[in-house]
Amino acid sequence: MGRVDSYNTTPAEAVAQLSALGLTSRVHVVAASTQFDLTGSDAGNSAFIITGTPNAGTVLTFADGSSATAAAAFIKDTEFNYTLSKIVTNAANTVVVLWK
Repeated sequence: MGRVDSYNTTPAEAVAQLSALGLTSRVHVVAASTQFDLTGSDAGNSAFIITGTPNAGTVLTFADGSSATAAAAFIKDTEFNYTLSKIVTNAANTVVVLWK
């Protein structure tokens, strides 16, 4: 099983299932109202999922430097296959980052 970071706010069993099923090698949950920079050993994610209703307070910065707000471009509980460099979450959103 891949690495599952334990500091998260989504049900642990759901996060663990992603790794157990071989769908990802690592999972990290970015809690609401936090910033997560995907640098160093955290760089190179392959996908992400937004939980909660996506809103303008959650900003995703992509590897190429462009960015988008969750409300403008994303649907909740849907996997998006983009590499990110930074995530800033709103109080209403949690972002699950996947490495495949």
